[in-house]
Amino acid sequence: AKAGTQGRVVLVEPFPDGYEYLSRTFFGRSNVTVFPTAISDRSGEKLFLNIPKLRGLVPEPALASVSSEDSGGGIPIETINVDDLSKNLSRLDIIKADIEGYETKFFNGAVNTLKRLKPLILFEDNHIAANIEFYRKLEREYGYTLNSLND
Repeated sequence: AKAGTQGRVVLVEPFPDGYEYLSRTFFGRSNVTVFPTAISDRSGEKLFLNIPKLRGLVPEPALASVSSEDSGGGIPIETINVDDLSKNLSRLDIIKADIEGYETKFFNGAVNTLKRLKPLILFEDNHIAANIEFYRKLEREYGYTLNSLND
């Protein structure tokens, strides 16, 4: 609704239940596209999404991990990078990335988008201290400013 009738929304969700929910929720909205894939630094990579089950029963996507090998019960997924997703866009206002440990791969696959479209990026990195030099480099090279949102 916030994008209006002229705005466009692109959602990327590799978890099948999440993808199905988003597809149903936005069904019939011509300005919303949902991709059943994962964001990474390269497009077309075949990976496995491993989603632990709480108490052995309830899937918990927030604790998901991705690997190149199936350790049993992994969900096959394919990747796409932000540059490929946005290559035909002339405008991109905001990206919200919640990608559970793939933040640096997300940014590495968005280099042309950052240079060309300069979107506002909202992301969470639970390992920001370990990746801080990576983010400082992004600030220097692409003119971004890293800000922290707190309670």
